[in-house]
Amino acid sequence: MPDPRSVSFSGEIIMGFKDGRTVAFDEYGRRPWEPGYRRQSGANSSEWDTFHKFQGEFATLFGAYRRGRAFRMGQLDPEKDTDYLHNYHLSIGKRQRRGIRAHTSR
Repeated sequence: MPDPRSVSFSGEIIMGFKDGRTVAFDEYGRRPWEPGYRRQSGANSSEWDTFHKFQGEFATLFGAYRRGRAFRMGQLDPEKDTDYLHNYHLSIGKRQRRGIRAHTSR
């Protein structure tokens, strides 16, 4: 499992090309003609909460240094989270353990 702090939780991806073609995928890699593509509700709340809880648990277990990095916007994610970001991830794990939702909206 990759370090979840370097994973984006996103929905649909649409790419356009110079020749006018487009390609679309939902968050699970399904294409528009495949069953279940872009369900009306999208990713459900429990998936969103679980993702953030995992980020918090990972930060608690491994500290501020990441175990994997993503390449976004032409550069690698940082090797180490800032103190602010690390404390944020730790707080998500604490809120989730107390049964409080980390995020109420996206």
